[in-house]
Amino acid sequence: MPKKMWLLSGAGVLVLAAVVVLVVALTRGSDTSTPEGAAQAIVDAFAAKDEQALATVSCPGAAHPLDLAAPSPMVGAELGGVRLDGADEAIANVTIRFTGSTREVEMGLAKESGQWCLTWFGP
Repeated sequence: MPKKMWLLSGAGVLVLAAVVVLVVALTRGSDTSTPEGAAQAIVDAFAAKDEQALATVSCPGAAHPLDLAAPSPMVGAELGGVRLDGADEAIANVTIRFTGSTREVEMGLAKESGQWCLTWFGP
């Protein structure tokens, strides 16, 4: 019987550790220390139509991506390439999927206080 208890206790500890790792991984903030990480966070927030998440990755005074005129309801967005445009600026390509069509747009990013943020978004 004591051997069974040790096995059950060990299994319980492993399950608890797995849950803690999963919670930490899912609740960790986006890595905006790189232009690629910030661009992915912006595209994810845009695709989810999450205004609060967009606000956290936008530079002060940035254009709001959800204000972009749409030909039909948006059904998703994907990040394409990200290229540096100077030491503290970058441009990312984004494919927006609408019902029945797609649109290629670019977005600008800037490095402010060590973190990258959205400066503009549009065609």
